[in-house]
Amino acid sequence: MNLCYEFALECKLKQDVFPEVIETLECMTRSREYSFAPPGINCPLFEKIYWKRRNETNDQTVAAIRKVITPRHDWKNIISNYPRAGEQQLPEEFGSTFQHNKLHFRHLSRDDVFFSIWWFLLPWLASISETVGFVGYYCGDFDDQPT
Repeated sequence: MNLCYEFALECKLKQDVFPEVIETLECMTRSREYSFAPPGINCPLFEKIYWKRRNETNDQTVAAIRKVITPRHDWKNIISNYPRAGEQQLPEEFGSTFQHNKLHFRHLSRDDVFFSIWWFLLPWLASISETVGFVGYYCGDFDDQPT
């Protein structure tokens, strides 16, 4: 069973953020698809994940290295400006914008995508945000109050 989370955030970015951060946020809040490589930003949200496994077979050790694509790499889509299941019923209430150094988004997400990305996305956004205090919330299907 999948739970659904509603999440929203609005903040203004610091004036001295790197151009790569601006380009990344423009990609993340896009309304159309285009090619964009993972940024070289030092943040776990954008890291490539590898694992190495060793097997012992007939007295021989075999090592395998494999690139693992995890849901965390949905960083490109978590705040994109595409309607998701459930959002179409409330037009104009959901979406994403990034203009004039201001980021705004409100979306719905399944719990597996939400939890694999949110805990990496939020600290990164906080580190580049000029806004302090209340900037957003998230709320699950069975939560009494938003967090």
